[in-house]
Amino acid sequence: MNEELKVTPPDYAFPQPYQECMSHLKGLTMRDYFAAKAIAALIERYECELPSVLAIEAYDIANAMLEARK
Repeated sequence: MNEELKVTPPDYAFPQPYQECMSHLKGLTMRDYFAAKAIAALIERYECELPSVLAIEAYDIANAMLEARK
């Protein structure tokens, strides 16, 4: 298998111990956690911007934060 095509499972911000009855609940991914933190700062700074634009920017920041963790 080509190394570039390998998909790694996401890290979770608040992982929970495995419980069989709740195995579908994985928690918040690190990407979503970082995006949530970023969008809070973006909303504070750019109050008049469209929410969809802020969301895209927040995930761009989250992606950069994940890359920096490598």
